[in-house]
Amino acid sequence: MEDLKYKFQQTRISGYVLKRSKGYFITHTGIFIGADESGTLWVAESQISDGVRFITLEDFCQGQKFTAEAPSLPQTEVVNRAISKIGIPYNPFYSNCQHFTNWAAHNKVESPDLQFLCALSLIGLALVLKNNQRKY
Repeated sequence: MEDLKYKFQQTRISGYVLKRSKGYFITHTGIFIGADESGTLWVAESQISDGVRFITLEDFCQGQKFTAEAPSLPQTEVVNRAISKIGIPYNPFYSNCQHFTNWAAHNKVESPDLQFLCALSLIGLALVLKNNQRKY
């Protein structure tokens, strides 16, 4: 895997975290890697079906607009960290796209969307339990 990083030419935004909406308050993220010899732009992402993989920027965007967030780690390090995870399986609870990109770009393993959904679920459960207590 180590030689993969040499197939890509880095750009100004190599190592940046790309974000696009998946709907329902869910954000999909990836790491912009760079361009290959033919000028195709590549992103590393974590997907349910394939785990961490390379995908073209066009396929990553799926026709939607995206934002690019600067990493807190050096860009070259972010690219190398992202490439080192190619092939790692997806897990929604500890290895989703946000876990992957936050680890690669900021050295933090966290998923804000998962945290939000868990908090929302707990609030919903509390409301259900509270309403059930009133019936008895």
